[in-house]
Amino acid sequence: MMRRAAEVLAGLVLLLAVAGAPVASAAPAGSGAGPPAATRATAEPTLTVRGEGRARATPDSATIFVSVRRRARTADAARAQADDRTRALIAALVGTGLDRADLQTSTIGLRREAPRRGQAGRGRFVASASITVRTRRIDLVGALLAAATRAGADNVNGPNFTLADPSSAAVAATEVALTDARRRADAAANALGMRVSGVRSSSSTPSATWLPVSRRS
Repeated sequence: MMRRAAEVLAGLVLLLAVAGAPVASAAPAGSGAGPPAATRATAEPTLTVRGEGRARATPDSATIFVSVRRRARTADAARAQADDRTRALIAALVGTGLDRADLQTSTIGLRREAPRRGQAGRGRFVASASITVRTRRIDLVGALLAAATRAGADNVNGPNFTLADPSSAAVAATEVALTDARRRADAAANALGMRVSGVRSSSSTPSATWLPVSRRS
């Protein structure tokens, strides 16, 4: 099975103070006076830069969605058949070594299916149930997919790989973004004959993107 990795991306915007050549506000003509002290303070030049950072992390959680659907002439029969299939499906999934607590019934449905054109009667009833599997046992993913198929699941979606706690990867990506932003700021300030003298504010926007990797398990 192809494994996936999370690439956490971080964008960081820095507003920095720069120092060097003085920036003076123009005084009214003929006044002979420079700008007030408060005006000179607020006239300190600033520089806004954006940095980007990436950090690779290995997924430690997987989510799989499975569902069953059964048709019958009566609602009770459709529901009973769906219940039987759902119990068999749960038993098969737990039989792989999955913790029963990692299974959750997501939806249960019952609807009447209209008869097709030319067919007599009131149609059939369709009963359905869906189960969500969330597990930290990445090693079981292949067995879970196979077990769900053998047990008669009508639909199997997944796995969706995630990080149970993406904070450490987000911190690593943000640190890379900070280094990148400072490098860009130093280069821009140097080109202007100035230097970075402090940080006024910063904001970051980390997000996770799931990428396939070439190795196989």
